This record gives sequence, structure tokens and C-alpha cells, in this order.
Amino acid sequence: MIEMIEVLIENQEKQIHNDRYHGQKLVTTYHRVKVHTNEAPPIQDVTKNLVRQEIPNLVYKGEILRLNLDEINLMQCRVVDKDPSNVAEILNFLQEEGYDPTQLPPAVVRFRGEYYLINGHHQYDALSQRGQTIWIFDVYEWNGKDDFDVFKSFLKALGRKINLSGTVPKKDQTPIEIGNGYILEIKENKERTGISFLEYDNNGVAIPLDKASVERVLERDGFTSRWSPDHSSGKKSVYTRTVKRILDWESHTTVSNIRAFDDARRKRIIKQGKFTDGGKITVDGFKGYIVCTDNPKSDAVKGFTQIIGSEKQSVRFLSYSKETDNAENIIKNEAAYLQKGYELYQESVEFHNKLVLKCEKEERHQTKVIPYSKDEFLSLFEWWAVSQLDDEDGEVTQR
Repeated sequence: MIEMIEVLIENQEKQIHNDRYHGQKLVTTYHRVKVHTNEAPPIQDVTKNLVRQEIPNLVYKGEILRLNLDEINLMQCRVVDKDPSNVAEILNFLQEEGYDPTQLPPAVVRFRGEYYLINGHHQYDALSQRGQTIWIFDVYEWNGKDDFDVFKSFLKALGRKINLSGTVPKKDQTPIEIGNGYILEIKENKERTGISFLEYDNNGVAIPLDKASVERVLERDGFTSRWSPDHSSGKKSVYTRTVKRILDWESHTTVSNIRAFDDARRKRIIKQGKFTDGGKITVDGFKGYIVCTDNPKSDAVKGFTQIIGSEKQSVRFLSYSKETDNAENIIKNEAAYLQKGYELYQESVEFHNKLVLKCEKEERHQTKVIPYSKDEFLSLFEWWAVSQLDDEDGEVTQR
């Protein structure tokens, strides 16, 4: 059975007012029609008249095309992976509300005879999930140098600008995520060319990175439309912190993608049998727990309790993070979680030995405990992590 989606169709009609001030006027209303998954929505005047964003070398000349989804190349400008919850939100919006012609369609650009998606990656995934084979896209024109690296840099810049200026439903980028995207781009450029930069001049020549260059790029990409330098007095302003973070790019170890740990991944991993949650027994006899490490000081207490409450059963942990902005935090929080667990163990041993001293005074026979080293403590249980970083393969890993 072919699914259908509702589409709002623009309809201009005359509306008569019964007062002497308004008389007759043209009013735009909408009615709904159904569109099959193998059809694209009609291209309407209201969509054509929407304001588009542009940057140098990527211009919009009013072209909207119906394109098959499988003929579009994907090249995301974000640091983090696509958010499954946002894809689900868009999919639900399409199913419940239908296509809205007053919102911009996703944008593509032609380069060397092929189409590349500029923005709307979450919407693209939602369309794919519902089986849509064709859709309408804004088509931009590339007027820059015939160089793929130069082209890619401008495509990402326009993608950021559209994302920062668009409307819901979409996945907004945070300032940290945007900054990390720039840092990653600088590192890639440095590795590829030996020059650290974020922008090209009109001839496609790299402009070396400095504060003025960062400020031009933030203005070009629409960052200042959200976080204006006019409201950036003091060290704590978003704009000031972002400029400083980008200029300090060498001190950051940003990973290019953070893959979300959503319900689908959780179910897929648990189904394999090696990992469980809530202390349920795995196929190979471990008590399994799935733990979030984002708040090490508080979460590790629960993890330590799970260890000492399982003295007759080996324990296997699977850790994950809800972090979307900074891959460094995932590594840092995981290490802090394990360190806090070891510190809790040391404190419990110290408390036990204090009780032993008291028992000796009361002539009750007890034995002191010699604490394990950290490595010995960590060997008491298995520790795994969901593969969320760009250089991690498979569903789970041991860092």
C-alpha cells in the first residue's frame, strides 16, 4: 500500500467585509490534498516568494526542482551526528500536519553535474524513513572555483547560515557545536594544506586564520544573527567565547561526529544478549547495567552500589553519554565516573579499617583490608561503552 501525505495548497479568494473601512480584499487560505510517497508536493507561489539565504559563490536564482532522493549526495555541516529524536519529530510533523509550503524546502547545489544537499539532513532522513522517493528542493548555483575542497567549505558555510536563520521543526545547533564544527574544519584544512584557515578569497586562495577572519566567517554564516557581537561585552558572552574557542583550536581534540544512543540502538544492543540493564542476567552470566556518565559525581555512587550489591555475580556495565556538543566531555566524564567509583571504594575500605581499630579496642576479632590498586579495582567488573565517537566502529567499544 502506498502511503500518502497531506499538503497545504495555497488558494487566494476574495473576502467581503461588511464595514465601510475594509470592503473587499484578497485573502490567502489553504486547503489540504494528499500526496503519494512516489510524488513530490506541488511547487506553489507562496514557496517561490520565501526569502532565501545566500553567501558569496552560492546564489539562489529562483529554481525549485523535483528530485529523486537517491540522486542527492549528503555532506553534513554539523559536528554531531543527526539526532534521531528530531528525525522522529519531523516524521511525525509530516504525518500529522503534512507539508507546509510556507516553509523553505531543503536546498541542494549542482557541482560537476551532481547534486549536494546543503541543509535539511534531518528532513531528508524523515522523508527516507516514510518511503518518500521524490521531493522538492531549492537549487543553488555554484559560481566559485572548480575545486571540491573550496566548494565543500562554502557549502558548509551556507548550511550553517540556513540552519541559523530557518524555522522549526529542525535541530538547532548550539554555539559549542558550531564552534566545534569550525575547529574540525580548521584541523582538516591544516592537515590537507599545511595552513590553518576557514575562508577563501574570491580567487579560491586560503586566507590564514586570525581574529578578523573568524569574525568575518561568523558574520558570513549567520552566527551573529543569533549571538550578536553588539551584546558581547565581557568575557562570558556567547560571541566572545566562540571567537576565543575557535582561535584556540589547537588545544581542542574535537571528534567529527557524536552518534546518539537512542531507543533503537539500545534495543538492538540488548537484543544481541551480551548487554542488559537493571541487573538482568546476560546470555553469558553477567549482571548487566546500562549507565549514563554525564554526571560522574552523582551517577558513580549508583554504579558503585551496583558493584558491591553483586558480590556473587560478575557485573558488566555499558556506559553512554547524552552529550551532543563536545566529544571531549564524553571521554572526560567516563574517566571521571570510573575515578569516582574507585574513590568510593577507597573510602569504604578506609571506613572498614576504622571499624576494625574500634573492634580491636573492644577485643572483638576483625581483619583489616588492604585496598586494591585502581587497576585491580577496575578488574572486578567489565566496562564497555556505546560507540558514539567518530573513530569507534561497531555498536560498543572498550576505550
